[in-house]
Amino acid sequence: MDTEPPPLEERKLSHLDEYKALHDEITLYQHEIHRTWLWAIITAGAIYAWLASHSTVINDLPKKLVVFLPVFFIFVCALRYFTFKNRIEVIGCYLLKVEEDAFGLENGAKLPGFVHFSQNHGLSRASLLGTRILWLILICWSFALSCILFFE
Repeated sequence: MDTEPPPLEERKLSHLDEYKALHDEITLYQHEIHRTWLWAIITAGAIYAWLASHSTVINDLPKKLVVFLPVFFIFVCALRYFTFKNRIEVIGCYLLKVEEDAFGLENGAKLPGFVHFSQNHGLSRASLLGTRILWLILICWSFALSCILFFE
């Protein structure tokens, strides 16, 4: 039996299906962003707490380099955070196009989609700048604490 695949029009996702799938993906990334903050803070805190309670064990240079492990981990978490943030932004831009295609553009009328609403009412640029500053402060604070522990 040789069956033909359905025509392309029938295989395409509807705007609603595509919108739901991409919105779910954004929600997943938002959860991962929250998890990344927790990983960075809890792991760095646990390592520093362990270092404070085991400072006599770490005396020679190779072992002492472990004090910089939290800095490395926070840096990796920051990269992970901004990767997810960038992916959300890319999907959001695409969802703008989906909303425009689904609802149409009529003489600059306001579109009812969530992405258009959040674009007009969100603090995305200020939020991004704020999170960059927070990550930078966290990395600098961790590096300073690691230097203090290293030269102690």
